[in-house]
Amino acid sequence: MPRLPFVRRPLARSISALIPVTAVLFCASAYAQEESASNDTVVVTATALKVDTPLVETPRPVSSVDREELETRNVQQLDETFRYRAGVLSGHYGSDNNTDWFKVRGFDQSTYQDGLRIYREGFYQWLPEPYGLERVDVFKGPSSILYGEAPPGGLINAVSKRPTDTPQGEVNLQLGNRNHRQVGIDTSGPVGESDDIRYRLVGLYKERDGDLNATDNERYYFAPSLAVDFSDDTTVTFLASVQKDDGVPVNPFKLPYGTVENTPFGRVDPQTNLSEPGYDKDERTQWALGYELRHNFNDTWRFEQDLRYSELDLELRSTYAFFMADERQAARGHVYRDGSIDSWTVDNRMVGTWYTDRTENTLLLGADYQNLGVSGQEADPFPSATLSISSTPLMATLPRWARMICSPAKSTKSKPACMPKTSCVLTTDGYCWAACATIRLKPIIVT
Repeated sequence: MPRLPFVRRPLARSISALIPVTAVLFCASAYAQEESASNDTVVVTATALKVDTPLVETPRPVSSVDREELETRNVQQLDETFRYRAGVLSGHYGSDNNTDWFKVRGFDQSTYQDGLRIYREGFYQWLPEPYGLERVDVFKGPSSILYGEAPPGGLINAVSKRPTDTPQGEVNLQLGNRNHRQVGIDTSGPVGESDDIRYRLVGLYKERDGDLNATDNERYYFAPSLAVDFSDDTTVTFLASVQKDDGVPVNPFKLPYGTVENTPFGRVDPQTNLSEPGYDKDERTQWALGYELRHNFNDTWRFEQDLRYSELDLELRSTYAFFMADERQAARGHVYRDGSIDSWTVDNRMVGTWYTDRTENTLLLGADYQNLGVSGQEADPFPSATLSISSTPLMATLPRWARMICSPAKSTKSKPACMPKTSCVLTTDGYCWAACATIRLKPIIVT
């Protein structure tokens, strides 16, 4: 049998870690037959190795959802992205309009955008808009050696839309169930006759009702970007975004009593809202500004730097059914947040690539810095009140909502400003909260 000739297949592996800087060098060689399979589409990602590498050559489990699939499935929030990917559980608490729910390989995950961490501290959730994304990758398995502190399940990296070399544009109009309305615009191309400067403008307005009665969300989104070629060896891409959400939060958590458990009084309709829509609100504004620098020193070495500053302002009032106090009353809890987070993230990388007769070698040196600050007022009183869900039978839907939570108005020297028909206590942070108030509403029977 004749010996088959050697065919070189590039395989780049690289590892960098959080400070202190580490470097690992991998060399690989492979034998293959002359016949090779061709693929019209080659997916290249830097999520797994922090170096652009074809997905088929990435020695780590990475799944990618591209722009075409995002549009085909009309993804409206980030946790809808990986519904059809193995090893990822998403949206397991329903369609929540102020949180993205993920489990990767059974663990929590860390979320990144454009290779830089998105901070999600408690209810301070940064929510990427899918219309502004080009691709979303999920890295399965431990990733701390590349990205620093992270859960063992993996990470999700959302890649923003970038300026293009060729002119393009679209206007997106949508109407759907749950009163869904959306208008989007996406335009990109060179600035002037030269392609040394390229731009992209992405804008969106949408609103829709939530899964539960009397919940909704309205969003404004705008993301400009600009790519500038200062020379043949140096390119800087500036990325910015601003997003404002205003709505009534969805609390999809339901009590077992009347839902998964039968009762003598009937069952609770899945769209029943056990919170306080007339009082609850979710107002958030998030914006970010950053850049991506790429500079080639020579044919072997290049420097890459990604930097972003971001802020998120949140005012959240959310009421929820906590547990059954008895067979007729449910205890309710309350979540209050009024604050902001700001973060600096920067990732520096030196990448060297060289070849021998039989190998392709890639060396990656990296230093990463992350800084997060959180400030604001918060309270989590539970149980804060009891809700009479029935005087005789189980109530499934509520008529007009009674006010039961104190208005979170500051009260240091004056009497706390409270809603009618509540009993209040003054906490040490100067806010007034309801305690042990009982609201009795007319029951409605569901059979």
